[in-house]
Amino acid sequence: MHIQHRIADIDTWLRDFDSRAPARKQHGVTQVHILQAEDDPQYIVELVFFNTADDANKYRTFLREHVWSSSMPGLAGNPHAILLHELHGKPPLISKA
Repeated sequence: MHIQHRIADIDTWLRDFDSRAPARKQHGVTQVHILQAEDDPQYIVELVFFNTADDANKYRTFLREHVWSSSMPGLAGNPHAILLHELHGKPPLISKA
């Protein structure tokens, strides 16, 4: 899952993010990578990994209904989540720039 959003305060957002570790585990999250834009420190991307698409869908529903629908500390704006799947057996796409 790819989640992108803006934040108001990184420390506040990180504390809130850390407090939801049990919920991530309960919803089958296996790994999370948090990325911050080089030229815009208020822009965050979360890459969230699951073993199944069902777990990803359930976690996205949880976020929409219980996290993003309330006043989330440190968040500025509405998060956007996209469910992605790995292309098994496909050669990597290489772009000639």
